[in-house]
Amino acid sequence: MPPTDNSMDIHHWVYIAEGGKHVIFSYNGKDAKFQGKILRVSKDAIRSDTPVFAASESSFELSHFDAIKRCLQSDLDSSQSCNYLDEPEVIHIGRKYLQSMALKVIESNVVPYSRQSDWTTMRNQDVDMCHSTSPALLMPNYREFPNALSIEIKPKAGYLTTSPLVHFANTCKYKFSRFQILQELNYRGVISKGWSKGSTIDEKSEYDPLDMFSGNFDRICKSIRALFCCPQNNFKVFYGTNMLFGHECIQKNNISRSMDHELFREALGILSGDYLSVEQETRQSWDVQLQSELVDVISKILFQDKLLQRLVMSQKQMDLLDADGAILVYERLVTLCKGSNEMAEKLIDANYNFGNVRTSNLDKFYNYLKECTYYAEECYQDRYNRGKLLMQTLDKADCVELLQKWLLSLVLCDLSIFMIISSRNTAECHQSIDSHHRIQISNGTCRYLQYQIKIIDWDRKPAKKLKNRHELEEKFAYFFHSDDK
Repeated sequence: MPPTDNSMDIHHWVYIAEGGKHVIFSYNGKDAKFQGKILRVSKDAIRSDTPVFAASESSFELSHFDAIKRCLQSDLDSSQSCNYLDEPEVIHIGRKYLQSMALKVIESNVVPYSRQSDWTTMRNQDVDMCHSTSPALLMPNYREFPNALSIEIKPKAGYLTTSPLVHFANTCKYKFSRFQILQELNYRGVISKGWSKGSTIDEKSEYDPLDMFSGNFDRICKSIRALFCCPQNNFKVFYGTNMLFGHECIQKNNISRSMDHELFREALGILSGDYLSVEQETRQSWDVQLQSELVDVISKILFQDKLLQRLVMSQKQMDLLDADGAILVYERLVTLCKGSNEMAEKLIDANYNFGNVRTSNLDKFYNYLKECTYYAEECYQDRYNRGKLLMQTLDKADCVELLQKWLLSLVLCDLSIFMIISSRNTAECHQSIDSHHRIQISNGTCRYLQYQIKIIDWDRKPAKKLKNRHELEEKFAYFFHSDDK
């Protein structure tokens, strides 16, 4: 029986984080069903001025989960790829109960400044919704593993586009990662991101996803160091309920440095064992040493594990268009829908259409996109024009398949990975941990670390992201005006 207002105690659900669309609550009570879990709730489910979700929407989200799983299974052992994803449980919660949770959050004053505007419509609601419910996702809490460090990373898009449909003003996309371009635009105030809403960033990150996905150990180390130096919304380290490194720590006057150093010493003990000496303590502070150890350990795990390799392959397979090409295909679909954006978006937001029999025109278009694997200025205009001509032969189903894949690529480029690291001695490690999920640390102690990698934030992207996409992509032209370029 799905939980109702009476089966969940509001006082045991604690706000821990939020994104643009969802709020995350952690459970701290004694009900075995919820222990070790988080509740992921849509903000729209809390607002009384939005429609109640249909029952089919929860199963629709799980069908998208299956699509993500299939992306990671290709060319990998299926059981190994499934280990990256834990299927969430869908539960239905009264919207009145959800609004009580929201009111508790507002009164506790824990919402970051950049997200406070999202909560204005959740205050002072006086609408009778006693009999309406909304689906929420119950998922494992990867932040709070006992005696373990949890690292959250948003690796972003690890490739350069090769699409011939990139607009001539945006050819910087052929040379720089999308993350680097957006960093420059955010720093110069041309755009703003949700986590920094209301202000420009005061420091550009040196992180480049091309390093993270390179398969080269030294470049992976470089990318992790850059994330430590400027984490923004892309990197966090947790020990129990405490965040040790992350953007929030920097915002709060570098709270990670002023925290009880014993906490950092305990966390460091997971990586280095109980042999920590006074000599080490005098050489450098615990937080600095922990950061140094984590750079090495995280890099070794990412170098050894196959996830990044599979992820970047899927990113590239789903994104043959680039955003500029997706805009053109979307315009083609709207034209075929007699100028109706609503009809076009309804088709795109329906169940995934790819995998069915393709038309010959779509096959020709795919082949052309795949052939264009390099960028040369002297033939760029010809490639662009030919691509646009081929695109005009596509029918509705062709356009829907291309756009659904492109939106799926956005998911793959925006998901987060959680890395949970704990220590085991050599004997225990060989007996209980698969070789794919352990690494040896090189500190002379012959100790092993065990790890798990889990994927979160895999929500489906709605078709409405396409309607005004050109407004963002047109700003890429500003990238060339930077003094650094």
